[in-house]
Amino acid sequence: MPRFSTKRFTAVFGLLMILGGWTGFVAISSLDHKREITRVRNENAFIAVALEEQTRRFIKTADTALVYLKNEFEKTGKISDGMINLGHMTKEDLQAVQLAISDDRGDLVYSAVPLKKPVNILNREHFQAQMQRTDAGLYIARPVKSMATSTWTFFLSRRINRADGSFAGIVSVGLDPYYFGKVYGNLGLGQDRSGLIVGGTDHIVRI
Repeated sequence: MPRFSTKRFTAVFGLLMILGGWTGFVAISSLDHKREITRVRNENAFIAVALEEQTRRFIKTADTALVYLKNEFEKTGKISDGMINLGHMTKEDLQAVQLAISDDRGDLVYSAVPLKKPVNILNREHFQAQMQRTDAGLYIARPVKSMATSTWTFFLSRRINRADGSFAGIVSVGLDPYYFGKVYGNLGLGQDRSGLIVGGTDHIVRI
């Protein structure tokens, strides 16, 4: 019959106990790790939905002003006191950088920001998009420096049509990308999280 040394048996048993303990620890740690990943993903999903809803509401408010200005200008062909008042209210409510109306040549015929000199936006992305496409609808351009304020801005715009459907100009509102950062900062993302607003079709980062 084989004989076992007491010391050897004790050493082997101790080794098995240690291995068993580490195996249990790894299993628990792995489970906790998976739970933590699930928790963080759920939190991120909740925050993303909240940010998306906030952004949608913000853009909807801006677009409501654009649609009103577009319809009024198409009806009358001029800038009314009501349009000017709405322009100023929209600029204040949204902390917009600019709200403007341009003719078919790109010359601004109305600007919520006082202009030091005539401004032409013919070569701007949002103007070209509306001029070239009758179905552009609400167009959100990539960030640029505003010609009226020299601050970084991304413009939302809509096309103005004449009675025959031809191009008559655009209405546009310029939003401050950093405004979103301030709003989202109030949600308490923490130092370990960050957010971006990215175009769903062009994949351009707005902020």
